[in-house]
Amino acid sequence: MSRSFFKLPKSKAEKVLGEALKIATTITVDQLDCIKSFCRTPTIKTTDEILKMGVESPNTHYVFIINGYNNSINESMTDIGLSVSAKDNITYFLWINVDRELAYGLVKKYKLKSM
Repeated sequence: MSRSFFKLPKSKAEKVLGEALKIATTITVDQLDCIKSFCRTPTIKTTDEILKMGVESPNTHYVFIINGYNNSINESMTDIGLSVSAKDNITYFLWINVDRELAYGLVKKYKLKSM
């Protein structure tokens, strides 16, 4: 399975992630609070809240990865999203999976550069 990595600059992140959310096949939001656990757990934060935190924070890591076709689960996968360390010392994660071809459409539309 080959993987394609793309730079998702902060200047484009809100638009790209917003559009990815509209065409998502799955969306996952969770958190990591290392005071309580070293495993991610569900969060009560909404997708919009985590996206807003990510856009506003200087401590955000953006991800845009298109994976190859995965025969074991019979679908192609993407890793599009962010992680943000918030003021409450909890790291929040937003992961968006979209169809592989639609993900390449976002790359083209927003002129994301390959890494």
